[in-house]
Amino acid sequence: MRRTVVIAALLAVVLTLAGCGGSTATTGPLNVRLADIQSRTLHLHLHQVLDIHLGSNPGRFTAEIADQTIVAVVERRNLTSGRFEPEIVPLRTGSTQVALIGADPRDSVGFRVIITPSE
Repeated sequence: MRRTVVIAALLAVVLTLAGCGGSTATTGPLNVRLADIQSRTLHLHLHQVLDIHLGSNPGRFTAEIADQTIVAVVERRNLTSGRFEPEIVPLRTGSTQVALIGADPRDSVGFRVIITPSE
């Protein structure tokens, strides 16, 4: 009997550490580099944000969103660098095109975002 209890406890710890703890799992932010998202399709859950890291690019970006009811772009302060970087925040399910236009047109990127319901 004691052996069964110990095995069950160990199994519960392993499943929890492996992320198989059932409904308690949460979806964290998706982190991407600006250089990696050009012409890509990015999938997000409704309550998940997309943090875009600028890397060595010091510029600021203006966002153009095809359907502003799907996502919003806000500036998030990077605690490591102290700079402000863009963050995509889902507003409702659907898909839209997003362009981040830099001061230098060569720094501009465009991508598609698909928002699905949270699990």
